[in-house]
Amino acid sequence: LIDEELNPRDKVDLLFAIDVSGSMCGTITALANAMASYASLFQGTEHHFGIVRFPAVTNPAPWEVITTPALTDVSSFISALSGLDCNGGGLEPSYDVALYLSNVASNNEIRWRRDAYPYLVLITDENAQTWMNTTDAMIGAQTSNCVLGSCVPGDKMEVYVMTQPGWFIQWNETTYQESNRLIDISPVSETRYVNVLRGILDDLCVLPP
Repeated sequence: LIDEELNPRDKVDLLFAIDVSGSMCGTITALANAMASYASLFQGTEHHFGIVRFPAVTNPAPWEVITTPALTDVSSFISALSGLDCNGGGLEPSYDVALYLSNVASNNEIRWRRDAYPYLVLITDENAQTWMNTTDAMIGAQTSNCVLGSCVPGDKMEVYVMTQPGWFIQWNETTYQESNRLIDISPVSETRYVNVLRGILDDLCVLPP
C-alpha cells in the first residue's frame, strides 16, 4: 500500500484537556468510555496518554492533572478515567489551559517525552473563556511553533478542539485555520467519539487492522 499521504508518528504523547463543568454531565460518561475503548487499541505500544481537567475540582485552580504521571501507559490512563466527573465550576478557562499545555513551561508538570510527538485534544461544550486574558492568537503563536517533545523547528503541535460549532471561530488561530481540527461535540455518542478519536490518529501506522 502507498502511504505518501500519511504522517506516521512512531511514538506519541496524547493529552486530553477536558471541561468538567456541570453542563458536561451528559457527555462525560460517553467520553470516558470512548477514550478507554480507543486507548485499549494501543496496549503494548510506546504511546502514552494523559488527562487534564478544567477547572480543577479539588482546588481553586484553572486546571489539574488526574493521570499519574501526567503522561502514562494505557492501563494507568484507563484507570484514571474513573476520576472524570462533572463537578467543576461554571467558569471554564479553556484558553488558559490550551496556552499552558502548548508552552514549554508545561514540561515541569506534563513531562512531554523528548522522543514522542505531542498531541493535545481539548474538549468543552462552552465558549472559550480565560481567567488570565489569554487570546486565541496567543495560543496560535505557540501551537504553530511547537517546542515540546520531539518537535523540530517549523513543526506545528497536533491540536484538536471538540466543542459546539458556534464556538469554532474562537479557536481558528489555535488550530491553524484547519477545519478538520475542529470537531462537533454533538451528538453525544460513545461510538461516534471512538470514531472521532480514530480519525485524530489515523496517521499512526500502529493501529490494529
